[in-house]
Amino acid sequence: MTELPEISTETLQAISFELISKLLGLWRKPEAEFKNERDRVDWKFRQGERLQGMIMNALRYHPDIVQAEKYMKMADEMAMELATLRKIHAVTP
Repeated sequence: MTELPEISTETLQAISFELISKLLGLWRKPEAEFKNERDRVDWKFRQGERLQGMIMNALRYHPDIVQAEKYMKMADEMAMELATLRKIHAVTP
C-alpha cells in the first residue's frame, strides 16, 4: 500500500483560493449561450451562491479565524467564571 503525502491546511487553502479565483472569472464572464436573459440570471445566481459557500468554507479554516475562535471561547469561559465569582462574593458578607 502506498502512502499518500500529507497535505497541509495552508496548501488546501491556497488551492481553494485558486479555484475560487478561477470560478469567479468564469462567473463574471459566462461564455455559455443561454436561451433567454432569465436563464443567464438564474445561472449566475446559482454560481454566485456556490462561490460564496466556497469562500466561507475557505475562510472558516484560516489559522487567524481558528485562533480568534479559540480566544472567543476562552473569553466566554472567563465571563462565566467571573459571573460565578461575583455571585459568590455577593452572597458572602
